[in-house]
Amino acid sequence: MDFRQIEYFISVAKHLNFTEAAKECYIAQQALSQAISAMEKELGFKLFVRSTRSVRLTPAGRVFLDDAHQLLNLYKTSIHNMKNASSGMMGTLNIGYSPAFYNILIPALPNIIRKNPNIGFSMIQDLSANMIKNLKSRALDVVFLASYQVDKDSEIEYEVIFKTPIALAVNKKHRFSGKEKVRVEHIVNERFILMDYGVNPGIYSKIIEDCAKSGFVPKDIITVNNFETQLLLIAAGRGVGLLPKHAGANLNLKITYLPVEGIGQEIELCAAWITNNKNPVLPIFIKNIQEEFNLD
Repeated sequence: MDFRQIEYFISVAKHLNFTEAAKECYIAQQALSQAISAMEKELGFKLFVRSTRSVRLTPAGRVFLDDAHQLLNLYKTSIHNMKNASSGMMGTLNIGYSPAFYNILIPALPNIIRKNPNIGFSMIQDLSANMIKNLKSRALDVVFLASYQVDKDSEIEYEVIFKTPIALAVNKKHRFSGKEKVRVEHIVNERFILMDYGVNPGIYSKIIEDCAKSGFVPKDIITVNNFETQLLLIAAGRGVGLLPKHAGANLNLKITYLPVEGIGQEIELCAAWITNNKNPVLPIFIKNIQEEFNLD
């Protein structure tokens, strides 16, 4: 078996159609079918159930599909690392980050990049659920997000690098904006701007849970599908939000962040990575992050 055959298998599994897979792989359909049959013979089990009308994965095929993705990613990463080594590059690090922590993370990166001229850096802003998925598929090497989103996942290691309190974000002309802090009972009837549950269930559930622990559940809610829209609506006075205090700092938006008595939760920003990630530059980056944030 070779990696070309694994690519063929993944393509057939994706399309469940030999004709479409053959087109994607630029190979004759008969040759593709023969390659899959050769794989099945070598492995000793069927990967697909074929009929004149349909193609579907066998139970063994479904199990092998997960391994096939990892094998192919490992192969591509190895080739990439060898090319980097031959050109004097140590490697490339693919980094994902939550937009809510942009202002905490980004100031630390220029120093790290300057210290490591032989490392290539790729930055991707995304939702936490997508980042965790891409972390596990090895599309990302390290992600920055709230620790509660990964602290129960045995596949993931993480280190908390920053803590920031939950604060009430309001427009600077809001009746609360001149106060030093507000009490929970004062915000019960406010309109809340929240991330949509379908887009980011972790954030939505966290806010609702924190409110419930404080004795209320928001009644008037507007949901949005990205962090930037959430900030813009709050700045426009369309509602309030419960956000990490540092989330919108330095963005020149007309937003004030106020402590809320009764909601004393902190959000922990962490760096997270898969335990058995073999990227040789990952330990270097983690060490640099620890130094930038003065961690022991």
